Amino acid sequence: MRLDLLATIVGPATRLPCGIFLCTAHGELLAANPRFLAWLGVSTEDAGADTLVECTLPARWEPGDSRTHRRQTWLRTLRDDQAFSGESHYRRPDGSLITLHQSVAPVGDDSGHFIGVALDAFAAPATNENVWYAAHHDAATGLPNQQLLEERLDLRLAALRAHRGTLTAYVIHVRDSGRLRRSGGVPAWAAGLQITAARLRQVAGTHGMAARLGGGEFFLALTGDDPAEPAALLTGLGEPIRVGDQVIRPEVCIGVYRHAALDDTAGTDVVHRASIAAADALAAGGSGVRTYSRRLQEALSERWELTRDLARAVSAGQLHLVFQPEIDLQSGRIVAVETLVRWRCPRRGPVSPAVFIPLAEEAGLIDALGSWVLDAACRFARQMDVRYRDAPRVAVNVSPLQLRSGDFAAEVADVLARTGLDPAQLELEITEGVLVDDSVDAGAIFERLIGLGTSLAIDDFGTGYSSLSYLARFPVARLKIDRAFVKDLPDDTRALAIVRAILGLAHGLGMHVTAEGIETDEQAQLLRELGCELGQGFGLMKPLAPEGIRALLTPRYGA
Repeated sequence: MRLDLLATIVGPATRLPCGIFLCTAHGELLAANPRFLAWLGVSTEDAGADTLVECTLPARWEPGDSRTHRRQTWLRTLRDDQAFSGESHYRRPDGSLITLHQSVAPVGDDSGHFIGVALDAFAAPATNENVWYAAHHDAATGLPNQQLLEERLDLRLAALRAHRGTLTAYVIHVRDSGRLRRSGGVPAWAAGLQITAARLRQVAGTHGMAARLGGGEFFLALTGDDPAEPAALLTGLGEPIRVGDQVIRPEVCIGVYRHAALDDTAGTDVVHRASIAAADALAAGGSGVRTYSRRLQEALSERWELTRDLARAVSAGQLHLVFQPEIDLQSGRIVAVETLVRWRCPRRGPVSPAVFIPLAEEAGLIDALGSWVLDAACRFARQMDVRYRDAPRVAVNVSPLQLRSGDFAAEVADVLARTGLDPAQLELEITEGVLVDDSVDAGAIFERLIGLGTSLAIDDFGTGYSSLSYLARFPVARLKIDRAFVKDLPDDTRALAIVRAILGLAHGLGMHVTAEGIETDEQAQLLRELGCELGQGFGLMKPLAPEGIRALLTPRYGA
């Protein structure tokens, strides 16, 4: 018996309540887990290549029948290089009999090897197979789950190592499965998953392996030197999914890991490395393919460390705020200040918000971070309102994830009550994508926030997904023109036309406008002439620490 193969699979395979074995088409046993050997009544030490042949009974065996040369259907099926599923009968060395329900399939590497999974057909006739199947398969798609996948991967890798074969693993994220669930309910969501699973089964064929890892995440493994081209796989899985009257064109991200089975790499490692590549594809946005490399793994490890440091900073209060003024373009007065969070990591020094804000959203830290920013900004605004005559409003950016999780309006009401801030002094900035996000009941949330007395602004307007119908429907007080349209003024005629259109739209809807990213006096002068009320940017005033803002205000009670 191949003890090296047995050593590879025996550890993980003992978790399953089933027998697992490797064999040839002629019944030569190459490897087996302890449960299968126990059912045959053979110890690991006594098992040999001829164990299966010796124990297998004829297909139509009857008590007293000694014609053991007439082998069962399953062995004849294997010799035709076909898969088998059904009952098989065995005689143990002590003379007792056992019937096993077996599923045996080719390994798929032209080695002539087969992988078998067996259950005791009479251990619990009514429930045994169903319970095992339910515990090891995904209910929505019928694909193997991660536990069964890793068991089978270990077996496949063991077989490939014997022939120095190769395996290509793909971890596949289907981004829009969640949107299908929210818009069409669980039946539409399940139907979409089943369509994706069917596509993967077709790619896997008889020799590949497909599984669902959870959510919109799937796994595919193909053996041989000519695996599926990732680009073709991306195209096939990205084909529109029609469920009822809904059509979804999925965004698909694929991570690829190519493994030459020359070492003792386990199935869990294969899944992990393909997942690292898939995570990189996800981070890039849209549909795409990434191939695993050690550089990717090192970058992910660095990202995990940065996430850990950020979590410590949020809990330990190591962040601080600065405030960028919004200037009245006519009078030059500071009307509002936008709250900006900054992080100086003790080990790394300053970390850009462009890095740690998305990281906080990915790591589930944005609620804690956003709550701290809102509380600190409101406390600062209250201090200014009490001490200074011309205290500006304070604007706080709100992540879409904050609106999706928990009761954000209740959180704002609680902060206003605790700090004693006049709600009119608080402006909440949201991105325009929130308006069309069907996972957020924006109308209800906005009505509650307006009911508290706060005002709403749409940040970075013009770069997102808003439609005019959404813009007219929601009670927004201010639009902030994205810097992308301001930076090329006054020379770019297209940018000028867009800015004019936004100003006309906003004023027609009774909204005020702030132009972001003003860098020059010429830009400020042009925007002033176009009727833009407020401006923001380094050309007007850079972000200031709290004491810098206070120095620009007029005290209520003298110096």
